[in-house]
Amino acid sequence: MLISTQTHRLTSVFGPKEALRIIKEAGFDCADFSFFDTMDTVRLGENAVEFAKDLRAYADSIGMTYNQAHAPFVFSSDKSANYKTEIVPIIIKTIELCEILGVDTLIVHPLHYIPYRDNKEKLHDINMEYYNILRPYAEKAGVRICLENMFQCYPRTKKIIPSVCCFDGGFTEYFDELNSDVFTCCLDIGHCGLVGTDPQDAIRILGHDRLGALHVHDNDFISDKHIAIGMGSIDWDAVAKAFADIDYKGVFTLESDNAFSGIQKEFMPEMAKYMYRVAKRVVDKIEEYKKAAK
Repeated sequence: MLISTQTHRLTSVFGPKEALRIIKEAGFDCADFSFFDTMDTVRLGENAVEFAKDLRAYADSIGMTYNQAHAPFVFSSDKSANYKTEIVPIIIKTIELCEILGVDTLIVHPLHYIPYRDNKEKLHDINMEYYNILRPYAEKAGVRICLENMFQCYPRTKKIIPSVCCFDGGFTEYFDELNSDVFTCCLDIGHCGLVGTDPQDAIRILGHDRLGALHVHDNDFISDKHIAIGMGSIDWDAVAKAFADIDYKGVFTLESDNAFSGIQKEFMPEMAKYMYRVAKRVVDKIEEYKKAAK
């Protein structure tokens, strides 16, 4: 099983090429390109195509690939309410850049800018329209769009509550209704427990045919920490067993960049190596459980 990690934090410190080199030297097989913090004129503006071609050439030169990417997702409520004109063009541009970078899997968050609890049907209809607008662009580019399990924060208590595509929010139903090879599911391991579903249970609920990508990170089941495996409370042995039980065939992709928080620049490559090593331990467990089941 290939192991990957996102480019976000390392790129913000070292730039995209050096970040990719560090990821490779840490042991990772590939990388998850973070478009979500690159909505500037260079990467999503008039120089975007040139930027993507240059980065693809560099990746090829060092023997690295981008297994997936994460689309921009931080939008104001006003922009979200006008998603057809404010968000869709940005995601279409991202899809086009994915094709240049060689990315075949793009995580696109569902829209959930209004309270989920009181707007389940409305958000369902909005997201079905949203994803279906994107469908032909993804088909043309040869890119799979991933839905991701989300959560919201209740404004009065500041506590995390369910939202679109959590396991009380129609994740499997959304995917099944879209009913196309263009779509798959990205399971965010850390998000599961925040809304009351253990990650191992979420893996089995999605199963082999729905689960196409991952965001792997640890947390304390209270806040969305995005820390490295082993730094939180997730039962990684149970998670490994669940992956083996469904015969997960995809890439094991980390989204644990907050492990770099507080680390001086000089030592960040060492943290990347640690992140790879603990990920490899979980992947090895998955393979051991698969062998034992045969």
